[in-house]
Amino acid sequence: MLLQSGWDMAVQVQGRNRLQRAERVQSLNQDALQRHGMRKSTRIVMICVIVGIGAIAGWFAWSQLRTPCEASDPVAYWEFRGQRVYNRFEATTDPAKMRESILQAPVEDPENLLRGDDAMRIRESVSEFLLARIGADSPEEYIAWMESRGYRFKNLEEFERDNGPIEWLLNELGLEPTASLREVFDALWEYPPSQRARISGICVGDGAMLVTVGHGVKHRPMSRRPEGRLGMMLWVGMSSSACRSWLRPPVTRDEIVERDGSVRTALVSLIAHVPGSGRRPLHVALFHDPVEDQWWIDMIAVNNYSGTSDAWTCMEF
Repeated sequence: MLLQSGWDMAVQVQGRNRLQRAERVQSLNQDALQRHGMRKSTRIVMICVIVGIGAIAGWFAWSQLRTPCEASDPVAYWEFRGQRVYNRFEATTDPAKMRESILQAPVEDPENLLRGDDAMRIRESVSEFLLARIGADSPEEYIAWMESRGYRFKNLEEFERDNGPIEWLLNELGLEPTASLREVFDALWEYPPSQRARISGICVGDGAMLVTVGHGVKHRPMSRRPEGRLGMMLWVGMSSSACRSWLRPPVTRDEIVERDGSVRTALVSLIAHVPGSGRRPLHVALFHDPVEDQWWIDMIAVNNYSGTSDAWTCMEF
């Protein structure tokens, strides 16, 4: 009996030991599985982080490659920066909205040259001109409007002095060398590339317009450049194209400077909209004739936009 009892106790102890070993093995296996799972999760997180960092670095490198360098190509650099800003503005072709926006354009007059209602007269002159030019259905309608305001068509000498030789335009349009300036203007109005490049509206919003007032003297037609919210470089950039001018006021800026020594000037700057093409700053330059107390438009220029040849055809006047 004692032998049997001792045997039974040994079997029980051995069973307990086996059970404890099994439990320890199971516990160790669970710990191992947990550690393996943690290591696997850590590896996944690390892989995701590495992939994310790589994607960010790749995007940054790609964006840097797309961004022109100011040192090597300042023209492209400022045009690139300009387009990113211009595209934030709302574009409108609604005449009432365009007029309202221009009439509310802020004015910078650091030399205190404005008198009485000059600021509003400048805005009104430009708004009326732009609406007449954009809205005209024919060259006859536009020219009649300009002549009713006191402008007249230039003669050939005046045109070539301001715009260069006309021969290449005659060849481009397939006109005879004897064609008159008016015939050239009419043909150009209907010329498909010129129609595609024509401004259809302007951008509106805070900072999208500005009136800059200054003065002009001999060899320096304008003393001030636009600043405003955009700053000079986004208004002016590193490229400039003067739009061709076909009509002129009864007196010129140079004639007033010759007579009076200087002339008051204004520059109305806005962001022009051309469908299917890049937006661009458009500057309408005016000068004041003190004899007639009249503000006249004598130059229109496109700045910070030189991607295509439509820069100087978008607003012939």
